[in-house]
Amino acid sequence: MKKKTRSRRVDVNVEELDRIIDDARSAPLSEADSQKLKTALHALAERLLPQPKTEKTSAVFGDAETPSEDLQAESQSDSGHGRNGAAAYRGAKKVPIPHAKLSHGDRCPECTRGNIYAQK
Repeated sequence: MKKKTRSRRVDVNVEELDRIIDDARSAPLSEADSQKLKTALHALAERLLPQPKTEKTSAVFGDAETPSEDLQAESQSDSGHGRNGAAAYRGAKKVPIPHAKLSHGDRCPECTRGNIYAQK
């Protein structure tokens, strides 16, 4: 797996790049102008690369084999991502609310071929 290198900030002056390109038509590029164009091109190419979709543990913690115990305990308690299951609400009363027009066994109003079934 390729290690991610830290990207550096590149300030690009578009007007200056336009001037360099215009001057290149009549005379060869100077070393400084050539370096500016290369830097701008590499910065643009880096921005166009696809970015990783998720953050990997190895990127955050390095090459450690296992995360720390604190992190493991935290991940076990936060496994629901902020959502509580029905078991967390022991005192709540379940109130059935029937549909205003449909009931169990009726034909599907969209296709008229299937049947409606009660959901738990």
